[in-house]
Amino acid sequence: MITIIILIIYLIMAVADIIVVEKRLKKLEYVFKCSLMPLLIFYYVVSTVGTAMMDVLIILALIGGFFGDFFLVLENEEKWFIFGMLAFLLGHVFYILSFMFSLWSYFVAGISINLVFIILLLFIPVVVLIGFTYPKFNKFLGEMNIPVHVYMIAILIMHVFATLRVIRFGVFSFILTWLGSILFISSDSLIAIKTFNKELKLRHVDAVIMATYILGQFFIIQGLLMA
Repeated sequence: MITIIILIIYLIMAVADIIVVEKRLKKLEYVFKCSLMPLLIFYYVVSTVGTAMMDVLIILALIGGFFGDFFLVLENEEKWFIFGMLAFLLGHVFYILSFMFSLWSYFVAGISINLVFIILLLFIPVVVLIGFTYPKFNKFLGEMNIPVHVYMIAILIMHVFATLRVIRFGVFSFILTWLGSILFISSDSLIAIKTFNKELKLRHVDAVIMATYILGQFFIIQGLLMA
């Protein structure tokens, strides 16, 4: 019952945050945006406490998300952008480690040719996504060229391991985490376009960034819980 209550509060905060972001109500954004990851951490802990499912690495990944949200919501976003990116980068590293450890014995056992083919097909959506969004911000990176590419490598590796979960976990568990990683990449791609390509103006981009991020983080966690 308590998990349902937490999810309802998370949903309310998520919708409220998308609205205040769209309306550019900065002071309210501090409240709603910075409450999302603590709620998701609480949901994860309550759902796994006392079981072998609880993974400290996942909690650390969500803490990274919280600090990423915190830095990106501060006034003078450009000043704090690198700190927010670093926090999210650490979050992705923790996700990678968790996914990798959960699959280690299956890597040792080997993967069939048919499964390799399926995995390659599953990479197509992100290849198309990156192919479409990357040219829209790459040439505008300037001195942020190396940090942004390091971050991109990290989130893509996270997606690779989220995709490789197909070799072990059930359909719903895999699909949710896989889809969550795609939504996370979509959100970050839009942030990169908005931040670096000042020539391109996208309507409602802030609301879409938050919606894809909120769903991405939730789908990853829900997928892990369904494992």
